[in-house]
Amino acid sequence: CWSAISRQAETRIAAAGPFSNILLGFIGYALYIFTHSLVFYVFTIVNLWLAVFNLMPIGPLDGAKIARGNPKAWALMFATSLLLLLTL
Repeated sequence: CWSAISRQAETRIAAAGPFSNILLGFIGYALYIFTHSLVFYVFTIVNLWLAVFNLMPIGPLDGAKIARGNPKAWALMFATSLLLLLTL
C-alpha cells in the first residue's frame, strides 16, 4: 500500500541525490587539487554537472520538488554546485 508522504519528507528525499553529487564533487575537487589527476577532475565535473542538471526547477526533476518545498535550500544547493563547477 502506497502512502502519501509529507512535503518536508518529499523535499528531503529529493535533495539527497543532488546533495550527494555536490558532496562527491567537492571531495573530487579536493583530491584533484592534491593529486592533479585527470580521473579526479573528470569525476568532479561529472558529479557537479549531474547536480546542476538535477537541480533545475523543471517538472519531474528533483530541483522542482526542492524549490517547491524549501526555496532557500534549493537556491543554496544550486548556487553551490554552479559555483564549484565554474571554478574548475
